[in-house]
Formats: sequence, structure tokens, C-alpha cells
Amino acid sequence: MKTPSVSQDRRRERTRKECMQRTVETLDSVSRTPQFALTNVASKPQCDVELLALDMDPPNLPGGTFPAEGPDRCFVCPSCGQDGPLGGRCSGCELYYVSARSLEVAPPRSWLGHLLADRFAVLGMLGAGGMGVVYWAVQHPVGRLAAVKVLRSDLTGSVVQERFLREAQTIAGLQHPHVITCFDYGLHADRQPYMALELLHGISLEHAADELSLDLPTVVHISDQILDGVAAFHDAGIVHRDLKPDNVMLCRIGGDDTFVKIIDFGLALRLLDSPSEKLTQAAEVFGTPLFMSPEQAVGSGDVGPQSDVYSFGIMLYELLTGRTPFTGAAAMKVMLKHINDAPPPLVPRAGMEIPPALEAFVLRCLEKDPLTRFANGREALDAFRELGLPNSGPVFVLTGPDDGNAHHNTVAFAQSADLAIDLPNTDTIHFVLTPVPRTRRVIELSWPPIWWDPERLGSRARSAGSQLVRIAAPFRTMAHTAILAAAASMLALVVAIVVTAALWPESTPPAPPEVQAATAAISAAVETGSLEATAAAVDDERKMRDAKERLHH
Repeated sequence: MKTPSVSQDRRRERTRKECMQRTVETLDSVSRTPQFALTNVASKPQCDVELLALDMDPPNLPGGTFPAEGPDRCFVCPSCGQDGPLGGRCSGCELYYVSARSLEVAPPRSWLGHLLADRFAVLGMLGAGGMGVVYWAVQHPVGRLAAVKVLRSDLTGSVVQERFLREAQTIAGLQHPHVITCFDYGLHADRQPYMALELLHGISLEHAADELSLDLPTVVHISDQILDGVAAFHDAGIVHRDLKPDNVMLCRIGGDDTFVKIIDFGLALRLLDSPSEKLTQAAEVFGTPLFMSPEQAVGSGDVGPQSDVYSFGIMLYELLTGRTPFTGAAAMKVMLKHINDAPPPLVPRAGMEIPPALEAFVLRCLEKDPLTRFANGREALDAFRELGLPNSGPVFVLTGPDDGNAHHNTVAFAQSADLAIDLPNTDTIHFVLTPVPRTRRVIELSWPPIWWDPERLGSRARSAGSQLVRIAAPFRTMAHTAILAAAASMLALVVAIVVTAALWPESTPPAPPEVQAATAAISAAVETGSLEATAAAVDDERKMRDAKERLHH
């Protein structure tokens, strides 16, 4: 007869094999997803999370979906550590419950749990860099989710702060579907720069281009949207100067999971600014070497819209071939290739054919001389659409092999799923607010009334007595005894009144019945948190006005 321990070991081994088999089946199903549909694999490198864990029991396997709505979500008070609901506030510490994962990796003195600019409840962190931190927050009182960028406190008051606020102004002035929206920016407490951006649900084009075998119609669909956004900010006199796949997000908007949003205008140049307003000078090099135009590489002060056209050409080259045209072990070597070397011939990805007209379009975008490229994004967009290439239109992203309606992975601006996993899959959340009784109008009739101030009444009485003494002084010289006696009697009466008022105990007169009833109703409303009970106490305006009249007269 087999011992229990051996039986348990065999069951555990059988469970492990079943789990491994299901893992293999899931990964195989994902790998066989058609090219026209993005899969959960696209999020895997950015999230750095295994689709399935081999040590999990089979009933708990997530089936390839991202557990953004699972039991792993945890919100805690950043001060006392007490668990709480999303959007709620700790009653003891008065801080908002925040993502436990964000709290573990947040820098010291972070904004987690605090109310920024009196309207953004910071509930989690999306990423951090050398200049600041990007949080996800909820805007009060509308409940809108936002990505809030906060500049490091030690950089305030510097040219970095000026660049930060200039970026916010630039984005706020752009209203286009394919450009990220900035709906608020400013200085918290007149010193801490911040900007509130729309929270994007999606992945960067960098990860999509690296991990997916994109077909030509999908590449055309994505490229058309990028050029549409570039044309919009070129029309507004703005040059991005850092166009690259990492600054292009593919988001779920309007039924399209490859809806383009261009982000990060930190290096943007506003052509309409006067020379004194521009923050960059000639011989300064800004941008990313792999996607930098030749004029950027040499530090030319004459960087215009053609530079963005060149960067777009590099992105389109990578989408079609799977690699960038110029690479090198050092940034300077890559920059020299941009300046001197012709781009290599376009070798398409496996299974993709590049039409000659599209190849010619890419090579024109990559001309060394800015004057021989397309003049701006608008001209490039018109030329691109004239090619008549097949456009896939909206593409739906599959997040699991069995559930086509599953929520898309939310990794807005985040480089790790540990920071984005607690994000809700909606654009707004409902606050967990404690009802506050409306008692202000009743408090105006609180007892004792405002005019009942024994010290003030005594002071007025003493002042009146002094005035009567001064009035009675001239009569002391009069010979008539009756008048002197009357004056003395009056003075004695005034003194008695003053002494009585000064020594009178500070007793509170009894409250009228209406005020007592209102006070009891308010106390009951506060204890029960019932707005209806409070409303019942303040709705009877006639009784309150009558009570107030009696108190003042």
C-alpha cells in the first residue's frame, strides 16, 4: 500500500505537469495569433511578467490575461499601512489609500497619498527619472484618472523648471486626437511644478515594433496617424525634436487598440518664439541618436519641421524592416552615420513586401539635406496618402487566447507591470466619500447667540456710566440741594448697574424650543451620517427665522 507522502508527491508532480501543459497550450495559442491582431506578447517585455506561473494551481491560472482586475490589487495607507478601497481616505491619517506596489519602490518624500494642487489625489506611481516622477492620480471632484508629472523639488527655480512648464504650455495648446492632452499644469503651493496629462492605456510603439510581425496594412495605419499628429503640431509652429517609437503610444480608443498618441514634448521647439524666449542655442545637441536628424547631430541652430520628418522616416524604416538604418557601439558613431552615410537598402520583415513607391517615400524622408525632404508633416502626410497603400484601419488587441473581450493591459508610461497593475481599466472612478451634514445654516442659530457676550456687555455698561459721570460733573457747582441729591442718586444707580454687570455670573439663557429641536436633529444627523436627517433639520425656514428674530430682539 502506498504511503500518503508518496501519493501526495505524485499528485503534486501530476499537477505540475498539467500546469506546464496548459502553459504550453496558452503560449502556443498566442504565438499562432494572426498578424493583423496584436497579442498579449506585446506587453510581455514591457511588463516583465510571465503569462503563466508554473507553481500555480490549475484552477487559478490566469489563462494569459493580465491580472489588472484580480485579487492582487492592494491599496494601503502610506502612513499606517491599513488596507482601504481605491479612491478612499484613511480616517486616522487623512491620506489616500495608494497602490502597495508603488509604495514599495517610490522615492523618499513622494506624493503618494497626498492631494496635489488641491485636486489630484495621488494613488500610484508609473515611473521615475532623473528629472522627476510620473504618478497616476484621480482628479477631484470629477473622478477623472490622470498621469501627473512632478518635477524634482531640487530642480525648481532653474532652467529645467522653465523647460518643464514650457512643455506643459506646448501640449496644452495642442488639441489633436493623436497628440497627448494636457488639461492642467502649474505650481503646487507656488513652488512645485506639475502637469496633469491624460492617462493612456496601451503600449509604446517601441515594444510593438520589437515583438510583433506587423503586416503592411497595420504599419500604414499606424504611420498615417503619426504623420497626422506631426502635421498638427507643425501647423501650430512646433517641432518635437525627439520623435521615436518610445514616444508613440498605441492606445485603446474608440474601438482601435492601435490608436496613436504622440507624447513627451520636453525637447519641443516653438518656432514662433522670439530668440530671447528660446531655451536652446546653437551647438547644443538634443534628441535620441538612433532617431536624430543630421542637423541635430551637428548641433545646428536651424532645426525645423524637416528634422521631425527625418525622425519619422527612421521609425517607418524600422517598422518595415525590423531594424534602424544606423547603429553603432557609441552615440557619436551613430550620429556621424546620420551625417555622412546613406541609409542601407530596405530589407523587409519576413512575410512583408515593401512597394517601390513606399521605399522611395522613406528614402526621401531620410535625405541628408533638409531642403530635399518633405517640408513638414503636412506635406509628408499628403504624399503618404497619395501612395494609395492598403490601410488596415482600427485593430483590436487580443489579451488572451480564449477571451477576446478581456481588458487590455494598462501600462501607460510605466516600464514595469508592478507599477501599473493596480490601475483601473476605466477612465474614471467613484470616490468613497464620507457624507458631511449640511448644518451651516443651523449653526448660525447656535446657543448662546452671538450677541450674548458678558464681557462685552459689562464693558458697554462701564462706558455708559463714565459718560453719565462726565455729564453730571457741572451740576456739582450748583447750589440747589435737590439737584445735587438727584445727581448723586443717579450716579449711585449707575455705579450699581456697572458693578452688577461686572460681577454678574456668565450664565447662558435657556434656548428657545425651536433651537433645541434643531440642535438635537443636527446631533442625530452627525452621528448617523444621514443627509436626510440634516436636511429635515434645516428645511423649516420659518421656524428658524422666527427663532432668530426672538434671539435678537
